[in-house]
Parts: sequence; C-alpha cells; structure tokens
Amino acid sequence: GNPWLTLQKCIDVPLVAGDTCIAKDGTYTKTHQTEDDNSVYNSSDRYFAYMNNLDGTSGNLITIKAETKWGAILDGNSNTSGCIPYQTADCTAYGFFIENTSSYIKIQDFVIQEVTDIGIYTNGVSPNFANNLNFYRNKIHDVGRVLRTTGSFNISGGHSGIYIDEAHSITIDSNIIYAIGRLAGGDSTNDYNKDHAMYLGASYDTT
Repeated sequence: GNPWLTLQKCIDVPLVAGDTCIAKDGTYTKTHQTEDDNSVYNSSDRYFAYMNNLDGTSGNLITIKAETKWGAILDGNSNTSGCIPYQTADCTAYGFFIENTSSYIKIQDFVIQEVTDIGIYTNGVSPNFANNLNFYRNKIHDVGRVLRTTGSFNISGGHSGIYIDEAHSITIDSNIIYAIGRLAGGDSTNDYNKDHAMYLGASYDTT
C-alpha cells in the first residue's frame, strides 16, 4: 500500500484496539501539514502526534512504533534560526501529546529531538485520567533548549523529556533521556530549574 506522510494521519484513521502504526525509518520534520502538503500553520498544531480519547484494551494495545529501533526520528527543528515557539511553523513543541482518557497505548523505539517543550506529554482530565500507557525504548534528547527572553513563548513553565500529568498506570521502560531544558542564565526569569528529564505531576502507579 501507499504509506502516509505523517504519524497523525495514521492515528486519525482512527487506530483501534490491537492496531499497530509503524513509522518508517527516516527523519520527520514536517508536522504542520495535511497529506497534500498544503496546510497553513496553526498555533494549536504543535506536535508530531496527538491522541485524544484513543483507547486500546488490556489484551489489545494500540502500538505506535518506529520501523527499527531509533530509526524514525521526530526532529522538532528548535535549533533552527527561524524557530519562534508557538509563533512559527519552523519548530515543534511536543513529540507525542496524549490527552483525556486515552488508554492502553504503547509508544516504542522513536528518537524525539529538538522539540521546544516536551518529548512525551500526558494530560488527562480528572477524575478520568489517561491510563495504562507504555513508553518503551525511546531516545529523547535536546528538548527545551530554546532560550527566550521576549515574545509569547511561556518561559515560566518547565520542559521535560517525559511529563506525566493527570494519568495513572504508566510504564516508562528502557528509555534514554538527556540534554533536557534551558541552560543556566539563559532565560530572563531563570526558570531553567523547572526543567526535568522526567516529571510526574498529578499521577500515580507509575513504574
């Protein structure tokens, strides 16, 4: 068959319990496009893959994986001169954004690099948290390295490789995370101390 251009297209099919979405090896940078490559940047479209109430089951996970280990690279381009977070399409804020009651999903073998905010982010809605998520053998690096002293970029918040919020029953296994966050003295508010490799917010039963 003919492969799709983006991870988002695969997710939006939609994926159902037991499905596997495989990203072919290569570097992915075009995150703000439709399949015909004619879309205009939208400020809310800041991720490689967005999942909202996407559900597998305990016996049939939804799996989103690279073709080979670290062969599919999600490159947010935050190291480019045209990157103004939340304002331009030159860079991307998130690798995977998992929202609301999404459950029984496995994300495996990706490289996530040069995103401006968070590599993998869960953001459920209390009391129905995102749950039973498995993040396996991903490499996440150079996240949140963009230094901003002006503009609309929210430099008061933290940046993380993996950020778990409003979620439970999360497994984080065999991931490599490094070079996360802003450098000391780089931001006018000195909020680099809020940056973390992994951050657990409103969550429980995380291993």
